Amino acid sequence: DGKAFLELWKGKIDGYMSQLHGGKPGTAGAAASGSVAAQAIPGDSPPAILARTILKNMHPKSTRKCAHYVSKGLRAAGYYCRDGHAKDYIETNMKPGGWKQIDINSPNQIGDIVCWSGVPKHEWGHVQVWCGEKWVSDFPQNRLAAWGDLGGSVATRWRDPRFMTGIPNG
Repeated sequence: DGKAFLELWKGKIDGYMSQLHGGKPGTAGAAASGSVAAQAIPGDSPPAILARTILKNMHPKSTRKCAHYVSKGLRAAGYYCRDGHAKDYIETNMKPGGWKQIDINSPNQIGDIVCWSGVPKHEWGHVQVWCGEKWVSDFPQNRLAAWGDLGGSVATRWRDPRFMTGIPNG
């Protein structure tokens, strides 16, 4: 059942939450395998606050309100944010907020945001945040692609330029 799953998963992320509060004094702890160790991201930094907020507010399944939940996290972390649909996130939030577009295949780092373009089957697009072990928006995702059938949707990855760990010449 969805509630049992959410309680189990929220219990599992307690460890990640404590890492985000400072696995090492003053820093976010290491991210999951295949991710950039987040030692350069202070536990009280905007990317860590964004991730904590997203984790705290997620649901077990999609509510079809990914942009709302990511916006909630951005605001809690002090980032520039305007309401709207995920398909418009690049123009309404990422670019005006000063985020830097990075290679989609860059190692995951806490606070990274991926924006998916709208397509006929998913006309409003999708937006999600890397929270240390999973991509999360309004619900946890098991992979980068939130949908099995991408239908031509294009993903772009964005990072706060003040925290460019793991990016060559970043």
